[in-house]
Amino acid sequence: MNMASELWKSEALVHQYLTGVRGAIPLAAEQIDVMLRVVDSAVEDLRSIADLGCGGGVLSAALLERHPQARATLVDFSEPMIAEAKSSRLVR
Repeated sequence: MNMASELWKSEALVHQYLTGVRGAIPLAAEQIDVMLRVVDSAVEDLRSIADLGCGGGVLSAALLERHPQARATLVDFSEPMIAEAKSSRLVR
């Protein structure tokens, strides 16, 4: 495995990303809104979500808020990111 992918296994880096960098991504809210509109236009009754490379679970949380009947499976190779998704209450 390369060095860059190992970095995402660091709790310190994940914390720094989620508390600082993520909030500074230009147009992040607009990106999620576009993804929600694409899903809404493609699927009438969303029942399952596969969020690959889920990070802290922000996209899954937005999808589940819009489609509360859906079930989500979140996957990430970074254990600290998965732990954040589980503990953040963004994802139920």
